[in-house]
Amino acid sequence: MIGYVEVGMEVNHLFGQLSEITGTLIAVFLDKTQLTRHKWQEGRSMLGLEADWDRFQEEVLLSDPNGQADALLRADMGSIWSGFADRVHRNLPLQDISGSTVGRISVGIDMSQSRAQALNSIAYLTALIATALITLIVFLRLIATRTETRLMHALTERADYERRSRIDQLTHLYNQTEFYRLLDLEIERCRRQQLPLSLIMLDIDSFKAINDEHGHRVGDCVLHSVALELQTNTRTGDHLARYGGEEFTVILPDTPVEVAHEIAERWRSVISGRVFVCHRQSVRVTISLGVACYPQHAVDAKTLLQQADLGMYAAKRKGRNRVEIHTPRQKVGERRESSRPEQASD
Repeated sequence: MIGYVEVGMEVNHLFGQLSEITGTLIAVFLDKTQLTRHKWQEGRSMLGLEADWDRFQEEVLLSDPNGQADALLRADMGSIWSGFADRVHRNLPLQDISGSTVGRISVGIDMSQSRAQALNSIAYLTALIATALITLIVFLRLIATRTETRLMHALTERADYERRSRIDQLTHLYNQTEFYRLLDLEIERCRRQQLPLSLIMLDIDSFKAINDEHGHRVGDCVLHSVALELQTNTRTGDHLARYGGEEFTVILPDTPVEVAHEIAERWRSVISGRVFVCHRQSVRVTISLGVACYPQHAVDAKTLLQQADLGMYAAKRKGRNRVEIHTPRQKVGERRESSRPEQASD
């Protein structure tokens, strides 16, 4: 509708000249159902024109070069053309590119001197203006469509980039960066609401042996299959991520350590009971899991991660394929030093 408002001032000028040359009186009205009131009023105000929305019942005025729109609307041509012996009054429909009627052009013509010439002139000029209006509408629609397409394409690319920056490409789980962000957010939320939060760290046992025996292609397939199985058994609201290599982490908001242990034990049982078929090779795997809970075992994200890590490596030292909850006797520095030899064998 902005196009109508902008072209309105030109229509006044053109129709004013037409009135002087041919003795016609022309006004253009737009159907209110085709417009939005506040946009119409804003557009008219920007051009320094009267909004005139409430002036007419069903239509609004676009062009009124001689200030006779009220009489035209009432079709009271006698009072306007009383000085002419021969006169014609017509309402011509104004249509958009789709063929829908969006308004009308009201024309009063003095036919006393040259009826045929006036009709030809007004028909030609009306067609010319109608063509110009239609062309303008088509142009505006084309620009709007292209702009919308480009905007949607840009938004899609941005959303895809943001998604890929948060997702691990092999397993399609959250990556380590997104895991850290979510862990900080969830701990802060649980701190405000005084709720527990549990963290599970798990590692695929003897994964190096799987790569050595079957190749990295099968190893990647095993990682993807284990991730899919874990995701299938993850509750709504929990956050599953690939921490790195064959390690995974799960954030369990509003979850005490006892419930987290039950979830970890269920995952251990599900994984150990599955046979993963990867590239025509059957592979059985087990996982070792460590559980820690905020604020029971740690009061910040870094320490909580360390405690869950300690629990996971305690499970490996005790024979793998098991779940261990952090105990206060474990020390933060114990993780890597004591478990390095075993980690190398995995």
